[in-house]
Amino acid sequence: MHSDVAMGKVVTIIIGPEKKAYFVHKGLICYYSEYFRTAYNGRWKEVEDGVSLDMVEPVVFNIFLHWLYMQRLPDTLSEIYAISGGVAGKSERCLLSLLKSCVFGDRFLAPHFHKAVHNLFVDLHQGSPWNSHIHYAFENLAEDDSLLQFLVEAQCLYWDPDIDDDDEIAARKLLSQDFLVRTMVRFSGLLSSATDPEATMLCEYHCHDSPEERNACPHNFSTRE
Repeated sequence: MHSDVAMGKVVTIIIGPEKKAYFVHKGLICYYSEYFRTAYNGRWKEVEDGVSLDMVEPVVFNIFLHWLYMQRLPDTLSEIYAISGGVAGKSERCLLSLLKSCVFGDRFLAPHFHKAVHNLFVDLHQGSPWNSHIHYAFENLAEDDSLLQFLVEAQCLYWDPDIDDDDEIAARKLLSQDFLVRTMVRFSGLLSSATDPEATMLCEYHCHDSPEERNACPHNFSTRE
């Protein structure tokens, strides 16, 4: 299906306040996004001049397009730097771009992309989360999204207040009540069970389409002997 839908008409999509133009195969983007299927099925008159998405950052759309045409995402931060076009230098900015890509996948009804970028964020994340990431996730993801609980888990297992710089300390005021309550509850559970951080199973925070896929996940240690 991928090779078939990539043929045919090319449409223009205008991204960000700087109005960066992207040229994308209509069949491909419509196949993977219900939002764009609706936009290009004749209901929107403005699509004749190109769909304009002022609120989407080019770095996020670059990641989406890479996945759209390659049907895979890079598996290292350095590769994410390369395809996102300008977020090189800090894993903080790269991981935030992945978080924003998760939100893009939800808002623009691209579930396969959302699943891929969600799982990549879990796999690449190390240590405690940045407060700005926590704030963005709890402001923009659905309350039942497992990434929220993943951030709580990482905070409980790895956060050390002594290593926070001035920016991180200032950003603490951004943390939502929902995050703080979840963190209190989870930390209490970890204390009572004396959980080893290394035993945390990333598979618990991945998106899986079926029990069979979950069982086959390389991070699902419960199925390994």
